[in-house]
Amino acid sequence: MIIYQDFKYLAISWWTIPALLILAVVNGILYSDTEQLVSGFIWNMVFLAFQFIIITLYFTIKNKQLVNITKNYLGIGDMLFFIFLAISFEPVHFILFFTTSLLTILLIFALLKAFRLFTNSQIPLAGGISILYLVLLVVTTFFNYDLYSSDLINSLMF
Repeated sequence: MIIYQDFKYLAISWWTIPALLILAVVNGILYSDTEQLVSGFIWNMVFLAFQFIIITLYFTIKNKQLVNITKNYLGIGDMLFFIFLAISFEPVHFILFFTTSLLTILLIFALLKAFRLFTNSQIPLAGGISILYLVLLVVTTFFNYDLYSSDLINSLMF
């Protein structure tokens, strides 16, 4: 639903985010312990807050006046969708998914604009990330991988 709405209207229904948040919390409680879920969510929100501050500072300096990024650059629906993602991953997975999905969407829409296949100045960010999230869910389900645990990533890094 988010994918369809965001690509068609560049907006998403307000009720989809609370519904997704409830599903994510229930899923997190079932497959993770509550302390780990809350701790991971807090760290992910700190990461998001840092990102929003950096983006706000960038556009404020660029425009030489204080800029509210939700007016022209980032939709409130996108930001609320990021909160859903923040509770859906432990911090390492969240940072990897968030960064990779933003870069992937930026690349895809830059190519679409270069070939004049996409002419709108706004990108359906929540819709694009939703597609990547669905792909990730299918892959992790197939390989029985837990997004609330970073054991595999830690073993590869250390």
